[in-house]
Amino acid sequence: MESELSPYKILGDGTDYVTLDGGQKKHVVSYFESFLFHRDDIHRLLKTFSGGEKSRLQLALNLTRPGDILIFDEPTNDLDLETIQILEKKLAEFDGAVIIISHDRTFLSNVTNKIFLVENQNITSFEVGFDQVEPYLEALELEKMAESEKDLSESPPVQVPKTKPLKSEKQKFTIETLYSEIEKNEEKLKIIEEKIANFDFLKLKDKDNGELKILNDAQSFLQEKISKLYQELEIIENQ
Repeated sequence: MESELSPYKILGDGTDYVTLDGGQKKHVVSYFESFLFHRDDIHRLLKTFSGGEKSRLQLALNLTRPGDILIFDEPTNDLDLETIQILEKKLAEFDGAVIIISHDRTFLSNVTNKIFLVENQNITSFEVGFDQVEPYLEALELEKMAESEKDLSESPPVQVPKTKPLKSEKQKFTIETLYSEIEKNEEKLKIIEEKIANFDFLKLKDKDNGELKILNDAQSFLQEKISKLYQELEIIENQ
């Protein structure tokens, strides 16, 4: 976009109307306002706009271009919350297909109805939105964590001299840390248990219950981890 042009020229090419997807026409000022601009700014030069305003104007311009498919690569990067909300609304109004590559889980939850997970050069497809796929992804992360901790547990234990007692401040810090770890893991366990209770694997493409197994494995892993944390806490508190 040229810095010496105004939104009136950029969006409407100097006319009073913008042509949208499907041939629909909308007054350029109304369209401009739908992206949280004030109508008085329609003739401002682009060089006077802030970075956020330019992002919104670029979004407004992109959505005037005809097409059956929109492709976005990390579209929420560098966008403020208001602009992201506008993007979500406009994508919901779009009649064609939208392909999005993103790590923004909230944005994906709000705009998707089909997910492709790309991992280790493999693609897994889910015929549902991100909200229903998220528990599976969380369980995968927990499974990786479990494998990592298993590898560490198989390493030779570090020998701590028995003649060197814990200092009181260090002991206090350790106890506080354990309580914090227990609380965090109990929250994770609660989420996993809720996901299992509400799990609808029939909507997923893979019918072999693999996702449910991962959730169950994650539940067992967390239960065991919490138990070990409590045991460690009891030992330290009784010293």
